[in-house]
Amino acid sequence: MAADLATTRAAMEKLAASASRADADAAGAAMAKLETTTVLHLDHEEATSEPLYQKEYDNPAIKEMGKKFSRRTGIQKAGAFMAWLEDGATAEEKAGLRDNVPGPVVTIIGGLFGRGYRKEVAPVWASSGTS
Repeated sequence: MAADLATTRAAMEKLAASASRADADAAGAAMAKLETTTVLHLDHEEATSEPLYQKEYDNPAIKEMGKKFSRRTGIQKAGAFMAWLEDGATAEEKAGLRDNVPGPVVTIIGGLFGRGYRKEVAPVWASSGTS
């Protein structure tokens, strides 16, 4: 994944310098390969970690991990994360989020500090059909 990211970064820098059709095509191909690599990696991570997480959901160590994550994240990132979680989520998924995070926290932090995500990122995902 790191190699594909480096290749894509170089291709995008070359495109930014030249704005040529050939460099645009090369950057597009690099982005497509990076997307494939990233999705395969994340699918593998989810397939490995999700069953364990579900099995150990009530384990105090899992609860502590969540608290540590919350403390270290910062409100800007937390807001973007909340907005990302809700983007394209089903009613059941949104209910699951609110089962774990108080509704006012999701509404305020995700609403206020997730504006950047909803304004800049969500429309891109929606236009690509990958939200």
